[in-house]
Amino acid sequence: MKKNTLRSLAAGVAALAAVGAAVVASTGAALASGGGGPTPPWESSVTPNGFLTFYNAQGQVVTGGSLTASGLGVYAVASSADSRSGDSKATLYVYTPVSGENPGLWSGEQISGSTSYPNATAPAPIGTTSNPVESNTNGTDVSLSSYIAGFPNTQTAAGYPNLYDVRMKVSGFGIGIEPTYWDTVISVNTQAGTWSVDWPDWTQGTTTTLTASPPSPQSPPASPVTLTATVSPATSGTVSFWKGSTQIGTTQTVTSGNGVASVQDTPGQGTTNYKAIFTPANVASGDIGSAGTLSYQVVSAPTWIPVVFGPNKVGSVENCVAGFQNATSVTYAWQSNGTAITGQTASTFTPPPALLGQMLTCSVKASNGAGSVSGTSAGVKILLGNALVPVTKPVISGPHLPGKAETVTAGTWSPAAQKVTYQWFVGTTKITGATKSSFTVPSTARGKTVHCVVTASATGYANGVYTTPSVTIT
Repeated sequence: MKKNTLRSLAAGVAALAAVGAAVVASTGAALASGGGGPTPPWESSVTPNGFLTFYNAQGQVVTGGSLTASGLGVYAVASSADSRSGDSKATLYVYTPVSGENPGLWSGEQISGSTSYPNATAPAPIGTTSNPVESNTNGTDVSLSSYIAGFPNTQTAAGYPNLYDVRMKVSGFGIGIEPTYWDTVISVNTQAGTWSVDWPDWTQGTTTTLTASPPSPQSPPASPVTLTATVSPATSGTVSFWKGSTQIGTTQTVTSGNGVASVQDTPGQGTTNYKAIFTPANVASGDIGSAGTLSYQVVSAPTWIPVVFGPNKVGSVENCVAGFQNATSVTYAWQSNGTAITGQTASTFTPPPALLGQMLTCSVKASNGAGSVSGTSAGVKILLGNALVPVTKPVISGPHLPGKAETVTAGTWSPAAQKVTYQWFVGTTKITGATKSSFTVPSTARGKTVHCVVTASATGYANGVYTTPSVTIT
């Protein structure tokens, strides 16, 4: 039994309140060619008026989309004119095929409101055709997922699984619904949540290339840009230009002898995404057309922010910190007293002892497509590095007896010591001349303690000083 009940159209609104934006964002689905399979087996038993073409809000052919979106696009257009006088409303229905059953008896339902045609406010070629047009500009068509929940396809016979028949019927005041219809068969992938046109077959016989003059990028303030769309091979149809979801200028006509259209626009600061959409003039051609895209940049040269350095000491890491806006590459170079330091091109640098007392500077160059900017830091004087630190501490050894020699090790230091000196003490008294690694304990030291102060030095660094633990002379 045929069911033509109209479910609450509000269900479609929740799925996609802005159907135009959603379909436009899914460029891949909009330009994927449909069909390709065998003709559905029931088509040979029916005589439709023709088929349907679906379009998005920009006049681009839609051959697939999401099951949760509102309907199957923003516009559905019949492939031929209506032969019955007085019809002015178009309505979409979906039916679930049943093998061996008359297609006129299949279960299904109305998924759209009945909208008036022609629709002169629609983009070309929709707005210029006299063929029936169903308009879903308010995004209230019932979603396919909602329809499938009520009328699932459970068929297993060849040529029937996962297919649904979309039909357009027309009506007029006082004359009711015309018995014949236009139809298109769609295939549904419930796991992926998508639908695609299965019949008739669609082709993408053209490519559209979008170029800009002057080319990207520009420095602000931007000059006007001429956008040129070239359709190849040249085919009769229309080209519309878009900046995001806003159309630029008016839709232009191209012919098989001249597939070129152009428009002028001034891009804003940053990145502007442009698109040119070619739609074939013949809505019954089975050609989905093509689109070209272009990202245009208007960017300023990098902005210089002063360099900040570190501790300014020998052996310590110095940082050349520079911040930029819009930079895509940054290079560094270090100088000592104005002379480049060979091989030092990183953002960090550790001054060697040879630079003690010299003035250190860092030059930075930041670049992007709009140009480059360079800057050199103020000079900083390199001071003594941090004091040497004992890694292996000096140790006193010996018999600890009067008249006998005590010996102290030099230890190891970081950084490495270039020179080590010694000073011995008995108790708190510094022993004059006791400045070697060995020391003969005087007889007066019996019962007292002995220790040694070890000093390590290296060029460019502060001295490291270590006092050994005391030993008792017995």
